[in-house]
Amino acid sequence: MEIFIDLDISDPPDPTTVTVSYYMVDHRSRQIFWNSNVQFSAIGIPPCEYKGHLKSFLTTEYWVHVDYFPAHMTFDENFSDAERELMDILGHGAVDEGTAPGSTCIWAASECSDYRTVLRDFRIMDENTSYRIATIARIWTAVGRARHINCYGLPNALLDRLQGLVALAPAQLGFQTAIHGLAVLCLFISLLRQMPVLLDGLSHFRQALVAAFPSHAEGMAEMYSPSIATVLYLVITILAFL
Repeated sequence: MEIFIDLDISDPPDPTTVTVSYYMVDHRSRQIFWNSNVQFSAIGIPPCEYKGHLKSFLTTEYWVHVDYFPAHMTFDENFSDAERELMDILGHGAVDEGTAPGSTCIWAASECSDYRTVLRDFRIMDENTSYRIATIARIWTAVGRARHINCYGLPNALLDRLQGLVALAPAQLGFQTAIHGLAVLCLFISLLRQMPVLLDGLSHFRQALVAAFPSHAEGMAEMYSPSIATVLYLVITILAFL
């Protein structure tokens, strides 16, 4: 466990107030946290959809902390596991980038291989230096930010840049379908309310045609009857929303 403290001393040199900012670091869970309620918007944390989304953001901030202060860290079993997992991620990223047209990997396959080689060389030399820790933290920070943006591990995760609505979570897709259905229903009801206006206009139009062409009055009366107009109106309305 570690505590980071930042003191903001006001001017003049003989201060009257001091603002203390802090966060706590849990190396075992790779998280930063606070011991009291925090207004996230006041410290620059963007809105998150789920607790898991917030956790992915704070995990990335943990690796930023490690990158800034590598000399404070000890290369223990926890860091060794993080390094091994990072090598697996880079290996998978290289294959994914080379085989999936919509890969979400942020590096090219060659870059993944290069970073993996650097980490493997560190393991071979077995030098537990601050440079090794900072390198692990720097790459993990990039991976963490990509995972946060793509909602990695959450119901609506973006697993492929080309995925469409079919890949959305069933609950989310069901909600969107319900909203769309409600909107269509409201529009349909609104159009039905306009039926009297349409029929009234049709009646005047039919009367004008009969007066202009009295010899075709019977055929026009059948062609422009209210029942036929209503059926056509409903059919066209339904087809418009399919």
